[in-house]
Amino acid sequence: IDAIHDGYRRLVGKNLHRRKWAISMNEMVLQDEIEGEFNSAEARFYLHPDVVLDTHLPGGSHAKFQLRHGGCVDFSVDGGKIRMESTTWHPGFGISVPNICIVVTFRASKVTTSILWRKAA
Repeated sequence: IDAIHDGYRRLVGKNLHRRKWAISMNEMVLQDEIEGEFNSAEARFYLHPDVVLDTHLPGGSHAKFQLRHGGCVDFSVDGGKIRMESTTWHPGFGISVPNICIVVTFRASKVTTSILWRKAA
């Protein structure tokens, strides 16, 4: 899948954002590219509350997560760095459940995010 949007054309850099998705049996690779000059850019990935952080080095480019019902997920980026933020998920009116957001900070105009999942051993 390949998509592009011009929602940032109003900014000084007149930016375009392109995202490509490639999905296989146990991996998803996203390629983000920002055209035009920019000072900072982030991509955010909100996780379901059942996903638990296993390992992550602050300022790094890789994290591991455990799934509640077994299995694990490896999350890595090339061209950026990641940090975790505590956020909330709202599955219904008046309901707020704590969760994690992975924030990818761009170090370049192109960032590749790889998400690999596997069943528990």
